[in-house]
Amino acid sequence: DMDFVRTNTNLGLRYAFNISLPCCAGMIILARPIMQLFYGSRGAESVQVAALALQIYAVGLLFISSVHAMNGVLQGIGHAGIPVRNLLIGSLVKVAVTYILTGTRSINVNGAAIGTVVAYIITAVLDLAAVRKYTAVKLDLDHIIIRPLISALVMGAVVFGVFRLVSGHAGNTVSTFISIIAGVVIYFVMVLLTGSISISDLESMPKMGRIARMLRKIPFIK
Repeated sequence: DMDFVRTNTNLGLRYAFNISLPCCAGMIILARPIMQLFYGSRGAESVQVAALALQIYAVGLLFISSVHAMNGVLQGIGHAGIPVRNLLIGSLVKVAVTYILTGTRSINVNGAAIGTVVAYIITAVLDLAAVRKYTAVKLDLDHIIIRPLISALVMGAVVFGVFRLVSGHAGNTVSTFISIIAGVVIYFVMVLLTGSISISDLESMPKMGRIARMLRKIPFIK
């Protein structure tokens, strides 16, 4: 049933971006504080280098998640070889990009991160082309990208503000964890307010039935 495949393609990409967009925003905003937790003893320069690499990899999360979603679609419709081929093409590009960029003094080790991101961008584009070719799916960009993006931007602004506020009174560890918790709460609220994820979606998820029933009592959440 191709209609079923199209519906689940959109659903899979919705979930992929609803998870990867806030992760991407949070990692970009809190890259330095997070790396400070792990590499603080190695000095400010090491923290800065690691933070920049993390921010680059964070962008790659968007394409990695979409690749996984589309791989499942292609395998489900009997084209399991296409994702493998596309990933191989992406990997070859990664080797070339990494080789060129790591030899550039101003980029150096970040060339490996950029190479990984470029590889997954290419893989995602090739997978998307294949999915559209074999399913003729019309992507619901409003629910897949626009609404999650709005939620992630609001969450990012809150995380940035909370970290700036708390870090003036507490250490890096406490400030980072409080900012992450605030981000999770705000993003959850935002996806419900924007309709990026509906209560019906929550009801279909394992162990979310009780939360969904509680949310149905709130009039402005659908």
